[in-house]
Amino acid sequence: MENWAAELLEILQKEEALLNSILNKAVLKTDALKTGNVNGIDAIVNHEQPLVLQVQAAENKRLALLKKFKLEEFPLSELAVMAGEDYEGCFTQLLSSMNDICENLKKRNGLNSELTKARLEFYNFLKGSETLYENDGRKKQSSSKLGLMDKKM
Repeated sequence: MENWAAELLEILQKEEALLNSILNKAVLKTDALKTGNVNGIDAIVNHEQPLVLQVQAAENKRLALLKKFKLEEFPLSELAVMAGEDYEGCFTQLLSSMNDICENLKKRNGLNSELTKARLEFYNFLKGSETLYENDGRKKQSSSKLGLMDKKM
């Protein structure tokens, strides 16, 4: 096996661990969104952001390694075969695991997005204005009505 394969395997293992950590944060975020724990959400996001930056750095390192060995045009599945039979199984298992993590992260982020949307709609209902917010924080529309909290019982 060539030197690039060992380095690539190490980078991918680091990416897998980071992605798994991000998935774990997304699960925690779901629980915080369900309960409306704003401080918990803030803490999770503050821990999540450095992990995303670390994944980005690992990905840049991976791309630089592939470019150095002129392997950037090959998909990872082909690189697994090119690495040799000693490492092919490790690469295949790692790529499968990373794919599963990414699929689960995509599903979890979709759920978290829906929970966030529901929380914003509930907040807008309680507030009483028809100001609706998009997921990115922009205002969707606005009009003033009495809110649930403003009405006499």
